[in-house]
Amino acid sequence: MPRTVPLLLLLAANLVWGASFVVTKAALAELTPLQLTAWRMIVAGLLVLPWLAREQRRGALPARAWPMLTLLGLLGFGVSKYLMVWGLDLTRATDASLLISVEPLFTIALGCLVLREAFPPRRIAAFGLGAAGAYLLIARGLHPPALSSAHVVGALALLLGLGFEAAFSVLG
Repeated sequence: MPRTVPLLLLLAANLVWGASFVVTKAALAELTPLQLTAWRMIVAGLLVLPWLAREQRRGALPARAWPMLTLLGLLGFGVSKYLMVWGLDLTRATDASLLISVEPLFTIALGCLVLREAFPPRRIAAFGLGAAGAYLLIARGLHPPALSSAHVVGALALLLGLGFEAAFSVLG
């Protein structure tokens, strides 16, 4: 396969992913956050169902794995996506696309707390820098303008949704 094909596919994937908050924000003009999230999860579930059925028939998904898979699916996809769509409904698409960069901070923190991963001084410094950047994004600068309560609640809902996604990564 020529090298340009994988690069074009990567570019296309990034364009689709990068536009998702703008498209979601536009869809919120017609649907509630709960409706939009439900439709996204229904379509995704129907798309993955044949693979899941095949894996179940092969015995690759033992019955004892289903409770954890259900919990991970609810937290990592259902709840997290709902919180992010609800947060997006209360704030701007640009805020949401910038706040998505905070997810690694949650993953680092949970990795240290849950998995007892090392937290050396360099990681602490990087974590602090990332947290400061998140604050600047939410507050829109060092001297924040008068922010509406909807904007703050939206940003916090987005962050909580990202926290659930990080929990999904660490628990998975």
